[in-house]
Amino acid sequence: MVVIGGSLSRGSTLALPVLVGGGVDREVWYQVQSVLTAHQCAVEATQVHGHYLKGTIHCGQCGSRLIVSNAKNRHGNVYCYFVCSGRHSKRTDCTRQAMLIEDVEKLVEDYYTRVQITPAQQDALAGMLHHEFDRLMAAETEELERLTTNRNRLESEQDRLMQAHYADAIPLSVLKREQDRIVAELDQVTRRIDAHFGDYADARAHLDDALGLLANCADIYARCDDTNRRLCNQAFFTKVFIDEDNELRVEHNRPFEMLLDPQVNANALTWAADAHKARTSTNVSIGKGSSLVRAVDLRREFENPCPALKTVASRRSRGVYRRDRRPLEPCVVDSRGRMVRAVGMTQTFLSPAQVDELVDLYEAGATLVELGERFGVHRRTAAAHLVRRSVPIRRRGLDECHLAEAVELYAGGLCLMEVGLRFGVSQQAVRRALANVDVPIRASGRRARASA
Repeated sequence: MVVIGGSLSRGSTLALPVLVGGGVDREVWYQVQSVLTAHQCAVEATQVHGHYLKGTIHCGQCGSRLIVSNAKNRHGNVYCYFVCSGRHSKRTDCTRQAMLIEDVEKLVEDYYTRVQITPAQQDALAGMLHHEFDRLMAAETEELERLTTNRNRLESEQDRLMQAHYADAIPLSVLKREQDRIVAELDQVTRRIDAHFGDYADARAHLDDALGLLANCADIYARCDDTNRRLCNQAFFTKVFIDEDNELRVEHNRPFEMLLDPQVNANALTWAADAHKARTSTNVSIGKGSSLVRAVDLRREFENPCPALKTVASRRSRGVYRRDRRPLEPCVVDSRGRMVRAVGMTQTFLSPAQVDELVDLYEAGATLVELGERFGVHRRTAAAHLVRRSVPIRRRGLDECHLAEAVELYAGGLCLMEVGLRFGVSQQAVRRALANVDVPIRASGRRARASA
């Protein structure tokens, strides 16, 4: 077994097992390529506030990326917004207001619904583009015939060379030199012939995958979890701009830019309406010089799609998106939108009366942990309130009733941490208690010697 390594970021390496004589599974390979691409792209880096739309959506006014901002009201409720990074960092004069993340998610979901094509459109596009592939392959017939003739000539020359050697007409050194030349030329010609058919076969397969995704994109996106939604966005878009009127301007990834072109779709429906004439007449070409597909290089448009598209197409073919994977999140809505409950611990503000009660309880003997649980704050927050009221903080130490036993255990060979664990206090508390009764403290890591 050998290993293929790929650099992720900052020197880390992602290794793939490859069976000798075989190869990496296509799904695993495409998934790894998607991860590598996402990590190499700075805009896809997951920061403190992660979201599957980060790096894809941009401000329609200044073009800056939209970043996540968590805003909290005076009641402690947290709301997640997308804000323009240019305005946030004051790099631009953008005046774009913040948008609730829930609203942006809905805009993208609605866009997938709008661009999803019907089965009739899928059949029309598939028929027209496959017919165009047939026309392109026929146009290259002359080149293919020349390559085939050249291959046959080399094979014949190879046979004649062997016959001359058997008849002792040429020495072994000449035979070897000529055989090496013929084998090299024959290998080059064979690769070009195989590439001629292989490139078109791959392009046709990727065309079918892209059309299949485009005919089901809204349904797939609705069932995806956040990770797969990020993958779908990377497959379909390069950038998504959100204008001031909350309209989306989209830069599509290849080949969806061509497949979603209104003119191409109109031409496909026209071609489908006249399908019988296009199939029976050998002189009919699609749009006279491929104008129906805007004279693009059709094979290059489909022969090597992005890794994210290959991964989504592979998962769809295996039925991954037939089951709903969206988590059932509680959605509490008020006048400002959805209230998010999963953004860490919200800050709790105590009223002056509550702080007075906290001080009284602490002076009555309550611990910081007990105060934190009672008022719903961290123990350090409770300590900060006491410090602001000039209340001295008690140190939790070793009880007097346990001091003699602690001295005996420490003298018997236990370390400070072990003694502290025995009585539920820190090793610093044990050290202070032993030092107060003049017990010598051993160096760190050393135990007392056993007496003879």
